[in-house]
Amino acid sequence: MTAFTVRDGISRVGTEYGDVILDETNGRYWHVNPTAALVLDTVEHGGDGEKAAERLVSRFGIDHGTARTDAEKILSRLVELGVLK
Repeated sequence: MTAFTVRDGISRVGTEYGDVILDETNGRYWHVNPTAALVLDTVEHGGDGEKAAERLVSRFGIDHGTARTDAEKILSRLVELGVLK
């Protein structure tokens, strides 16, 4: 899987319902669920989509195929939003 990095100017804070992500360059913000927060946390700590999928399996007890598909969709959306590059 492709390696991603968090774009400069992006910050996030955890909540009991996931994370809030702020783009400090334009003031846009998003709330992401715990699944997306885990994927983003994995990338922030040097992991890739495969590592995120492994963590999803461990955390939520889902099968690896579903976890991989979910991680890919989340990563794609975060790139589309400009959170990741």
